[in-house]
Amino acid sequence: MKQYTIGERIETLLVLRNMTQAELAKLSGVPVTTIATLRAKGVNPSFLTVCKLAKALDVTVCYLGTGKEDTKKAAI
Repeated sequence: MKQYTIGERIETLLVLRNMTQAELAKLSGVPVTTIATLRAKGVNPSFLTVCKLAKALDVTVCYLGTGKEDTKKAAI
């Protein structure tokens, strides 16, 4: 079973929400360059960045980080 990266999950969520990287950057406060790097290179962001992105994408930190569902959402 393929393990998807955070960048791949972000990419999928952007498509599902019909959202651009620029819109996600504005909603999350994470620079668009950071989002682009996560999507292109699959690097691991800081926990704070994951929290901000999860909140903006309306998913849990657990889901964004691991791809597994959780019942708690980011409280930032």
